[in-house]
Amino acid sequence: MSISHSIFGQIKLYEDTFNGGVTCAGWSPSYFAGSPVSGTMTVSIPSGSTIRKAYLMAGQHGGSGSMNVTLNSVTYNFNSTTVVSSFPPSIYSCTSSRVHAIDITSSISASTTLYNISIPGSPYCEHYQDFYLFIAYNNPSLPTVSVGLWVNNIAFAATLNYTLNVVNPINTTNHVGLAMFAGYACFYFDREEVIVNSTNVGYYHGDEYNSGSCSGAMGQFGYHSGVLTGIGDDDPNQAMVGADALSNIQAVIPMSTTSVPLQLNNANLNGDNSIWGVVLVYGSSVTLPTYLLNLSAQVDPNKNVLLTWESNYENIDLFEIEKSIDNGRTYNIISDNIPAVSFQSIYQYIDKTGFTGNKAWYRIRCKEKDGKYTFSNAIEVNFNLENMIIGMFEQPIFLPNSLQYQCIMAQNTDIQYQVYDLNGKLIFTKSTSVMSGKRSFEVDLPYLPSGIYHVNIISQNGLLHQHKLVVM
Repeated sequence: MSISHSIFGQIKLYEDTFNGGVTCAGWSPSYFAGSPVSGTMTVSIPSGSTIRKAYLMAGQHGGSGSMNVTLNSVTYNFNSTTVVSSFPPSIYSCTSSRVHAIDITSSISASTTLYNISIPGSPYCEHYQDFYLFIAYNNPSLPTVSVGLWVNNIAFAATLNYTLNVVNPINTTNHVGLAMFAGYACFYFDREEVIVNSTNVGYYHGDEYNSGSCSGAMGQFGYHSGVLTGIGDDDPNQAMVGADALSNIQAVIPMSTTSVPLQLNNANLNGDNSIWGVVLVYGSSVTLPTYLLNLSAQVDPNKNVLLTWESNYENIDLFEIEKSIDNGRTYNIISDNIPAVSFQSIYQYIDKTGFTGNKAWYRIRCKEKDGKYTFSNAIEVNFNLENMIIGMFEQPIFLPNSLQYQCIMAQNTDIQYQVYDLNGKLIFTKSTSVMSGKRSFEVDLPYLPSGIYHVNIISQNGLLHQHKLVVM
């Protein structure tokens, strides 16, 4: 779910609960970069993940002006259409201050952890000062995580009060991460004190480890499985200190709370520190339904790819097949209307488009009846002899007293057709031969009492196809 609304001086840009994790990284050229400059940001994403949501964010002192920012060779343009919050100027702004966010989900790869960023520089009255990369990723092997991303929508001041309201109760048996997206807290005397639920968890100031002078501070971290880890100069403990703008606040908030009071106090009392946004991430007590299981693929000598997956969730509307040919960096939809069937748990799709080279990547996008989406795990398909299959079957066509199958066979094959009841008892079997190439064959069924049955199609080399059969 994505929620956007204003509460007590902040805008909730994004909130979500899913199986997976969150990672964030920041970079700043310096307080003011009037000429081109570049740097790096590092994130942490475990293998087997797919990108759920990613934002590239920027804090700008100035009410107009655009900037092209290059992130790993992809250029994004910050301009008036990317503004998510605008508020009165700080003492260093010629006009208003603005927070920008660009949704870059489709351009981010879960296999990439190092990002090179470069900017051309900007005029003083319109300069972009701080940049932040927010990534939420799916991973079906990981427990549930909840995250909220807020941006400032009031003027920088000596004291800022936030109330971070979340949908799902916070489970404080796990780490609860609080990360700041901020800037220009250069020195100790200009530090920003952070108070959570009336408890002072420390202060931040100083240069980020990967940034220019008088930059940051920004909370850089990874979070999954209820554990917060710091990146660079950020520590996953409760205390914020120096350039460490990350805090584990689990000890200072009550169990199952849905509201976290946050106060920021500028020690210099002049309100000149840049407060762009804040991230709250925690292990949720909510148990999500399992959407997709066991996505797998096989390939035939013609580079037709058979995708097989399972779903046991009743609220699914349809499935969309996505394919990548650039190492999983970008995905394109190759089939967008595979309906979910309430009595069916095993699904298959044959991709006959082929692919350049010897590799392709696939994932399933699952659309729920309320319009929400989630993704399966991504899989890599290699075209080699070990992955070749003898036969590739589409889901059968149900006829009154028989089933009709469409298949592509790599060679002439003797097959055995088997029907089992739910107790594993063999009810019916039939042997036949299928010639090589694209073929169609029909299996006449005996009388079967109403119920659910399992169908296997096997050859001497093993299982070729299986599906459920429901007799009404």
